[in-house]
Amino acid sequence: MNVIETLNEHGIRKFRFAKDFLLSRPTLDEYINKFEAGEPLPKSKYQIIFDSLFTKNLGVDDFDGRYNSLKNLIKRDRMMRLDELNADNTDDIIFIVDSLKKSINDDGKSELIPFVKYVVENHDNDSIVDIWVKYFNDLNNLSDVDDYGTFDKKYIGAFFRLNNAYLYNQNELKKIDDGYYEDFLKRKRENKALADEKTATITNKIEQIISKYVADAVANSSDEDDNDVIIKKVLERINCNS
Repeated sequence: MNVIETLNEHGIRKFRFAKDFLLSRPTLDEYINKFEAGEPLPKSKYQIIFDSLFTKNLGVDDFDGRYNSLKNLIKRDRMMRLDELNADNTDDIIFIVDSLKKSINDDGKSELIPFVKYVVENHDNDSIVDIWVKYFNDLNNLSDVDDYGTFDKKYIGAFFRLNNAYLYNQNELKKIDDGYYEDFLKRKRENKALADEKTATITNKIEQIISKYVADAVANSSDEDDNDVIIKKVLERINCNS
């Protein structure tokens, strides 16, 4: 199907199509040539768009509906900085975002979001988080992959036993020494102490920097400069050095 002819039939100029779908004119021309030659497009999202709009004749309502829906999806992806991802990965992220939104209660809080944030930030450099991710992935998919080492297998087995007991046989949990919970609380207090120390160190450093900027701004101000002018100079200095 001829793309330009189809667009013209629906009153859409090429420059408008390029603008609506966030494409440069050269890129659009490349995509049109590839699509009409039966070649795959470089990005899967645009392959879906072209297949949806230009593989068969659509009535006005169907075409306009698809056009507007796809246009809004592309703009959403650009706004969320997902436009470089393929369609499947984008759908996965949107699903996660929507699920996190639903998990937020009326107070704007969610127990899930800090956990997801921690997993995302640490799965590459924390062996425990990495094995959690593998555990849940392997448990819930149908692959036959088994690449766990000797100690990983022991950890996975113990982790499964605990989760299974919590869900189906809590009497099994009663056999576990409560002292482990005290160890957990001790580590939690240690983590908080480290975080508080880091916060205090950073806060002190920021206060020193700002104090220096304020002193410099005051020393270089004129009698006509009021406090607002001096504050503006301090903020500009901070912005320049951020």
